[in-house]
Amino acid sequence: MKTYPIKWLIDAACQRDALTHAEAASRAGVSRETLYRIMRGDGNRAAVETVCGIARAAGIAPVVLLRLMYNDLDSGALTLLPMREDGDHVSFLADVTITDGSIVMAGQKFVKTWVIQNTGAVNWVHRKLKCFDSGLVTAKWVMRSGKRVLEEDISPGLKPSKKAIAIPEIASGESAKISVMFKAPLLPCDAISRWKMVDENNVLCFPEHAGLWCAVSVVSI
Repeated sequence: MKTYPIKWLIDAACQRDALTHAEAASRAGVSRETLYRIMRGDGNRAAVETVCGIARAAGIAPVVLLRLMYNDLDSGALTLLPMREDGDHVSFLADVTITDGSIVMAGQKFVKTWVIQNTGAVNWVHRKLKCFDSGLVTAKWVMRSGKRVLEEDISPGLKPSKKAIAIPEIASGESAKISVMFKAPLLPCDAISRWKMVDENNVLCFPEHAGLWCAVSVVSI
């Protein structure tokens, strides 16, 4: 049976809630054969309702399982990050506050909150979200291939209250909110701050990915 990463995710959720595969299938209203096909990664023809039902039965965010099932699904709300340790995965679920491009006042203090989920088989212990900005990092909006994207620029940028934020212990399948307080620069600009997860030795957990970010438009009156 395929073990990467769908089976890991469902097995971890069942173990957490003391569910057998048969009980999870029953809760989802599907046969065990259907559940096993999805755990093998062979369920690409499964209805979205079926996949969502299995996710809810196992206590998994439906968008996470949908993204894993349909590799070409670009929800715009989730990113499955490359792993350093076998079986270790994280998914970005949502911006709770200060979505990309939010307008803030020059000099304003604000709190940025992300929601991430442990979608791997490795429990997270003693991890941190660390700022990887240089001393002067901002960005400006430019058009590329018909899309509005951020391009890095050099000017006074966002100033976080801390350069590293402790991540609470998060078991496989669980999610958490991570918050950082920022102070906006005193001059109008489009500013961005980048953050990545590190372990207790300050080693990047997902080195190939850009990580999380806070991107705002700073204005003054």
